[in-house]
Amino acid sequence: MEHSSLRIVFFGTPDFAAAALRALVLGQHEVVGVVTAPDKPAGRGQRIHVSAVKTEALEHHLPVALPDKLRSPGFQDTLRAWNADLFAVVAFRMLQESMSTPLYSLDGGVQHPFNMLSWPVPATLG
Repeated sequence: MEHSSLRIVFFGTPDFAAAALRALVLGQHEVVGVVTAPDKPAGRGQRIHVSAVKTEALEHHLPVALPDKLRSPGFQDTLRAWNADLFAVVAFRMLQESMSTPLYSLDGGVQHPFNMLSWPVPATLG
């Protein structure tokens, strides 16, 4: 039985999320875009810090979005343009901050937030 490739948008920021992104990129599905926290000054010298996920995405020549707010019209347009079948989320704090109201749905419906910790088993790709 032949499986079609999924178009995935990846959401994540820290190092271990970058490892998950790498696994998806090297897998059988297509990562069509990456969403991560915006670059920000850090440390004593206030040098710009780039997330591990952004670094990984750029190494694989993937398009990257760095939204200040997930509900901004420009970012929502970017998500629609990527035409994803699936959003993969690994350690992405901004998503928790925006969960008070539903995100847009790819099929025109409404996606309501849910607590993944309430699910009895983890979901896997593959």
